[in-house]
Amino acid sequence: MNERSLSSPRLLVVDDESDLRLFLQDLLTEEGYLVDISATLDEALALIDAHVYHLIVTDLLMHSTTAPLRSALAIHMRARPTPVMALTGWNISAAEVARAGLARLIAKPFDLTDLLAAIASSVETRLSTEQQRQAETLRRYCGAFNAGDLGASLATCVDGVRLYPSDKSLGELEPVVAGRDACLAYLEGLRRAHPEPRLEDYLIYPHPKGLALRYLMSWLAPETTSGRTSVAGALAVQFSGERISQISMLTRDPWDAFPPPTDTLPDEQDCSD
Repeated sequence: MNERSLSSPRLLVVDDESDLRLFLQDLLTEEGYLVDISATLDEALALIDAHVYHLIVTDLLMHSTTAPLRSALAIHMRARPTPVMALTGWNISAAEVARAGLARLIAKPFDLTDLLAAIASSVETRLSTEQQRQAETLRRYCGAFNAGDLGASLATCVDGVRLYPSDKSLGELEPVVAGRDACLAYLEGLRRAHPEPRLEDYLIYPHPKGLALRYLMSWLAPETTSGRTSVAGALAVQFSGERISQISMLTRDPWDAFPPPTDTLPDEQDCSD
């Protein structure tokens, strides 16, 4: 499956007030969104692990005066880079919400027009001209990966591409996989450990350091009812021109995987295949 069209964005609404939760589900469904709902933090985290969302709208749930944003931050950390909107009647400033990395604050009681405008703005992905070109490269990478052509995926990268693998994927690994040949060997190992891997769904987001990709990946699992299993996660990608120079496969904050550069890639100015 390719990157899902913004014509039908998928939202997650998290609120422990049943009436409001169901009202928002009905309202947003009428507005053309695909809407999942959750009453608890645990339910929300399970849904985040199973789907790719354009936006998460969440009440603060854990009513703590010392850490009022605790549940929203847990959702934010699990769902990155998906934007998370806080919906609350608590006296919290927009600046505090912004410092926590959340997309925006909507105060209860809210005006429906303002809420719908805020949601529409938050699900709209804005890429610069350069990022649009880089996004096309990333789509080619994903398309070739889904076709099983790992060589074509890596052809979108510079020769000295660096890959920062997840510490949960293949056991004991070096912290950095450097170069196309090493990355190819790593991805082939990933495919052996997780047969027939496929990106079922993904969305591309802008970031000052490059692009981020939220994905749902599945692989063959004959022991399951469906024959496949899946999990959502994130990639973070840096570029040299329009070619990929670094990839993080970490599912926590993807940008933590990028240390300050210690040298210069031999071909980082070469943007041709």
